[in-house]
Amino acid sequence: MVKGCLNPYSNSISNSISNSLMKKNKKRTTKELEVISKKIIEYYFNNPHANSYNDIQAKLNVDKGRIKKVLEIELERRFRDKSN
Repeated sequence: MVKGCLNPYSNSISNSISNSLMKKNKKRTTKELEVISKKIIEYYFNNPHANSYNDIQAKLNVDKGRIKKVLEIELERRFRDKSN
């Protein structure tokens, strides 16, 4: 910690750690999102023993919000098609 400084995170080690934690990933393009959506759906239905959000997140490097949104849309579509 730097003398006379009240901020405990002012030393260079903690600054480099906080900077690395604050880096944001590059946004995916629309085409990449379509491909990853197809992979999520395929993985979810082809792997019934390992289809939790954590498994899909680890396998495909996608956040849980994206997984939930993709599966929600797909399951709703399948339910609608089945009921008609």
